[in-house]
Amino acid sequence: MTTSALPIAQDRLSRLLAHGNVSPDPNQPRKAFDEASLEEFADTLWREGLINPISVTEEDDASFLIVVGERRWRAFGINQARAAQLLETTPDLPGDHTARAYEAWTVIPAFVEKAIHPVERRLLQLSENDRVPLTLLERAECMAETAKLAKAQLGLNGKDFAKKAGISPQTLSAYMSLLKRTGPTKRATEAGLINDVRALTLFQELNAEEQISLIDRALLEESLISRPMCEALIQARQQAETKKAKASEAPAPPARTAEEDESSSPPTSAAAGTSSAPQVSSEVSIGPTLTVSGLTFVHHLLQEVGEMGDEEPLRRHAIDVFHHAILRESPYIAISDLPLPATDEEGERRSPSDDEQVAA
Repeated sequence: MTTSALPIAQDRLSRLLAHGNVSPDPNQPRKAFDEASLEEFADTLWREGLINPISVTEEDDASFLIVVGERRWRAFGINQARAAQLLETTPDLPGDHTARAYEAWTVIPAFVEKAIHPVERRLLQLSENDRVPLTLLERAECMAETAKLAKAQLGLNGKDFAKKAGISPQTLSAYMSLLKRTGPTKRATEAGLINDVRALTLFQELNAEEQISLIDRALLEESLISRPMCEALIQARQQAETKKAKASEAPAPPARTAEEDESSSPPTSAAAGTSSAPQVSSEVSIGPTLTVSGLTFVHHLLQEVGEMGDEEPLRRHAIDVFHHAILRESPYIAISDLPLPATDEEGERRSPSDDEQVAA
């Protein structure tokens, strides 16, 4: 099979290299390859062929090191095993059968590049891997190693390296800080749940409880942690904090005056051991109905009643009225609420008969 027969780009000259003479770069950014994705990619190459050759540098006359295209190289290896099995089990396959392409997939089209500086090699690899995104941790590790190499061999500071890499100094700083993270941030990036630097920045603004909830959600939904997910949690927390702050700033109830405190407080005993009772007006009006406007201490009430005589029924009736008022906790009580002592035809007070006592 000739090079011109291969479905590859024609603007550069490629060579057919033995698949076994090509090796992956051990320092390339991608550390893990998804097997299911590789199988799908190999199926695509089996049907359509290789559109873009891989790029390599020559290590010596017999070996080559991949610059970009390791996924293509690995997919070729899958198809090589597939073709070998078909040719072994079905030796009479037609000459144009896919299993016979690329000399039964034992060779791979490649651009052989001139010697490339290690810094340039890393940046090319980062750019190439954008087609199938690296994990954020893989990218951060490669950026950190390349920045260190650029400083040692090219004398580039962080700002100059960021410019060369086509990123902002802030993004480079985020990559560097990621490698020092622990806890939920490390767990999320190692699991490949965050693949965006801006999402990472927002994720780090969350508290540990919020971070863990997002990790659990992403694992459950088999999705990535995105910027909108982080922003929604941040916004909810800010709204809750604002509501709490407004509640704490609400005006306090007006202070009570001394007069209000005195009128609402229960009276205290004049001396230790003296019982107290609700006290309002001590005005007592004694007439035919013996109306008392308000409550007073029992000794004061008895003193006023005592001025009319020593009649026991009236004294006892006054005590009953006072107790009745206490039980009702009323600010106003009429003695007429209870039956008055009976009087004779001449208006003299008399003791109630036995029948009247029973009725009462």
